[in-house]
Amino acid sequence: MLSLDRAESELIVLRALTPADITERYLEWFRNPLVTLFLEARNLTRAESVDYMEYGRRTRNYFVYAICDRQAMLHIGNIKIGPIAWRHGVSDLVTLIGDTRYWGGGYAEDAIRTASRIAFEVLRLRKLSGSIHSNNFGSLRVYTRSGFQIEARLADQYLIEGGLGDRIFVSQFNPRLSSTRLSVEPDRTTNLRVLAIVQARMSSTRLPGKVLKPLSGQPALIRMLERVRRSRHVDKVVVATSTHASDDCLAALCQEHGIFCSRGDLEDVLDRFYRAASGWRPEYVVRLTADCPLSDPEIIDRCIEECIASKADYAGNAVERTYPDGLDVEVMRYSSLQQAWIEADSPLDREHVTPFFYRNPQRFRLHDVRNTEDYSLLRWTVDEEADYKLVARVFDKLYPENPAFGWKDVLEYLGDPSAAGGNPAPGNTLKQESVAAVQGRE
Repeated sequence: MLSLDRAESELIVLRALTPADITERYLEWFRNPLVTLFLEARNLTRAESVDYMEYGRRTRNYFVYAICDRQAMLHIGNIKIGPIAWRHGVSDLVTLIGDTRYWGGGYAEDAIRTASRIAFEVLRLRKLSGSIHSNNFGSLRVYTRSGFQIEARLADQYLIEGGLGDRIFVSQFNPRLSSTRLSVEPDRTTNLRVLAIVQARMSSTRLPGKVLKPLSGQPALIRMLERVRRSRHVDKVVVATSTHASDDCLAALCQEHGIFCSRGDLEDVLDRFYRAASGWRPEYVVRLTADCPLSDPEIIDRCIEECIASKADYAGNAVERTYPDGLDVEVMRYSSLQQAWIEADSPLDREHVTPFFYRNPQRFRLHDVRNTEDYSLLRWTVDEEADYKLVARVFDKLYPENPAFGWKDVLEYLGDPSAAGGNPAPGNTLKQESVAAVQGRE
């Protein structure tokens, strides 16, 4: 599987570099004169290395990967995509094999080819470049064998050990570029059109552990996933949780039930959500949260259909709410999600995933999905103990008779209060004053 965080090839595995990788053995690479002969970075401290790595991840300016021997799973070097000029779709690609026992074994070439796939297929960059000292014959040979071409040469650019050397620039273009080289063609390599991502975490402040509370004999998350999988248009359902220790039990539950689980940053939910999608690179992504165990496949399918039919970048039913709270669905183009991930900087945008869309209506085509009657006063989400007791009562009543019960069955069972009836106001716009109604939950 190829994603922003991980990729594999014949010889190596690339995975996101973590603070745990910054060991004494790692730091020794940057003290070895054989390794650092053509490097600017030398004698690094652990704090410097960790700060550099985390700054790149936080700013999305560059991404550093550990190169691991696939057979031994030993960390043998690093490769960096970046710095990235997102506006122009170009980036550097910098490679280091720090364990000299692996020099000349094809590992660097394999790493360059694999990282290039991440850059071109996941990040959709147009061009990668490398800068090589003219006396670094090994690196030049490895890059050119990996598909890079020599593009330019600056004479006497380097001064190393009392001698002068040229700076050689190598580069390669994304092979899936359009003929104009101005944009990358849409990805069709995964044959996945619609991916549904369910956000889940254990650290809810109002009702901790709510996503594992039982509903008809199974954890709420499992019951919700059963419902989402009944969608006619969703090709794949995955769970996105955090790397925090409190969410280890969620990852274990997913593994037990054969559910793909992606783990990421606890606070930067937009980053976590995008990384969960990056391994599949679908055309559309559906965002759901695990505190909505009554999610309905009929509504999910309607939101998907209207997003596609309206050619929207983002479609949802919870900004101008007409369905009960707890049936929230958001659908977005993968390319638009990536744009939000690259550009969004505010805490609101990073924590709640989608505000960047409806806070920038001039940049994105937005579509509001509305029910014919307004049930926005009904509360079917699970945020507090009283909410859970209501949803548990619904499952105890309806699930044994019909595991595929729909939202209208719930409405009939709980009653259709006349105060919630009526038609929504005309029009089909997403209003910024309604942003607070769609705060991202899990």
